[in-house]
Amino acid sequence: MDRILLAQTNSKPHWSRVEWAEQLLLHAYTHSSTRHSAPILTAIAFINWWEGRGSKAHQFLPLALEADPGYHLARLSKLMISSGSAACHAVPPAFLHEQVSERTIRTGRNPRSI
Repeated sequence: MDRILLAQTNSKPHWSRVEWAEQLLLHAYTHSSTRHSAPILTAIAFINWWEGRGSKAHQFLPLALEADPGYHLARLSKLMISSGSAACHAVPPAFLHEQVSERTIRTGRNPRSI
């Protein structure tokens, strides 16, 4: 489950399904009360982050926290997205290779062996 939530899958997403899910969530949001909107807004934010649109994702999370300040998944998602982390499939492979190589040189260890 954590691999899916953090977009660490070996296969490419089915973008048409992701788009459909986002449209469904937006529709649900327009028909929900404010007190029930935090999970919907958090899911919309997560989808946007997953698609590589962290800035857009970051716009939905304050709305989710305004609707329910105690909604933990919204808080955790905001922390993760604010930290600048990107979904693995949203990052070019050359960039990932460069980051792994830099860490290996800096620490002397392969990050995959940790």
